[in-house]
Amino acid sequence: MKRIFAVMMILAMLFLCVGCGTPAPEGESSATEPRSQTEPSSALPAGPGLVGTEPEPTASFPKSTGPSEITTMVDLSTSVAPSSSAAPVVTTKPPIPPTKAAVVEYYNKVANESKAQKNFSVKKIEKLDCHLTGGSLPGPILNLVDGQLDMLRKNANVQETFKNGKGTQNAGRTPQGFLPPGDQPYMSKLKPEWAKSAACADKGSYWEIKIVLLEETVLAKSEPPVKTDSCMDTLDVDWNDLGFSVSDDTTSTVHDATITAKINPVTGRILELHIYEPVKVQGKISIIKVIVEGYWKQDIWFTW
Repeated sequence: MKRIFAVMMILAMLFLCVGCGTPAPEGESSATEPRSQTEPSSALPAGPGLVGTEPEPTASFPKSTGPSEITTMVDLSTSVAPSSSAAPVVTTKPPIPPTKAAVVEYYNKVANESKAQKNFSVKKIEKLDCHLTGGSLPGPILNLVDGQLDMLRKNANVQETFKNGKGTQNAGRTPQGFLPPGDQPYMSKLKPEWAKSAACADKGSYWEIKIVLLEETVLAKSEPPVKTDSCMDTLDVDWNDLGFSVSDDTTSTVHDATITAKINPVTGRILELHIYEPVKVQGKISIIKVIVEGYWKQDIWFTW
């Protein structure tokens, strides 16, 4: 999300170039960047799609092509029985009946147990997309801004195998830094009251958890989104990088952020994790109103 306001700066400068004596037309600009630091890697082969659902992106920006082009690393038909070298089986059983509080507690337990492991392989695909919404800009400026946004949109594919808590492809990687939320020893500290809904379904060879968070609006300059920050990588702003003044009332709204997880019912480990985080940022640079909408996705597969 640093780039959201970097693009705002570019837009403001472009308006100045149009003419000092002409009032700047209203428009929107910006881009988002996740807090997690993911190293780029070579592209991975495409394959079959994900299991599970995610909220549909708004009509103001194109849908992701992501999951239908991804090779799933986990063979659910063979992953139920733990291997002889597996860590102790998680004793927490899937919640029946699946009340919201019980589902959130169950997810927190298995997510944190999974992140605490030191020997496993993981594949992570990330997608960041963002678009100007509302208003209009002069054609040449609009083309320049769209071109800049296109450069900032992100698709990253990373695969890593951890042994004794260290990456074999990149020794600087650890499960704590690689898995969401980045650089935290836990994967989830979500509170039941922060969830809009939470469901747990027996799919035979795995349990599927789906949690939708309540909408959250914060002041982008000073407040982290507490709900999403507790269980996923969030989009935040490093204001030290800004060379211009953004209005103090600039807001960031996360709405319908969703966690979908497949969990091995025997070992209590996560097999797949899919995170979808729609975001809307709005504020002003001088007299220029800016509104940016987009989403941040993470699709993660585990092999134990």
